[in-house]
Amino acid sequence: MSQFSTEGNSHSDFKLTGLPEYRPINFDVELIDDWSEDKNRREKLSDQANESQIRSEEILKQIEKNTASLAEITELLHESNLQHDQIIDLMGDLFAISKSKDNEEAQSLYQKAISKISSVGENVGNITTLVTLATTIYNAVLPLLK
Repeated sequence: MSQFSTEGNSHSDFKLTGLPEYRPINFDVELIDDWSEDKNRREKLSDQANESQIRSEEILKQIEKNTASLAEITELLHESNLQHDQIIDLMGDLFAISKSKDNEEAQSLYQKAISKISSVGENVGNITTLVTLATTIYNAVLPLLK
């Protein structure tokens, strides 16, 4: 007994017995499109989350760098030969940089603060601390003015 039907001469008449009938797979194109869009959304969200984390780490590093200056300023207040009024006046000049409305004003206030720091007659360590603080403030405000 043969497993094949040989009736007729065409290939469409050729049949295997005992096997289920072949049915083509129907793809749900809308489902595939939805899956693809969902995958793209997830990848975009993942990229955004990674970028956000990198920005957060950069901000934290900047905060750490800026707060390091606060410890130096506190030490300066305790060890300086300047009167506290002079230091407070100088600090006001330094923080005025952060209120600048444009690059030119920021540059002018920065130069004024550096000039004032140079003229106070402090020791090199204190001058370095003040110049570092002025430069930190100036560099922090520049990106905000562009």
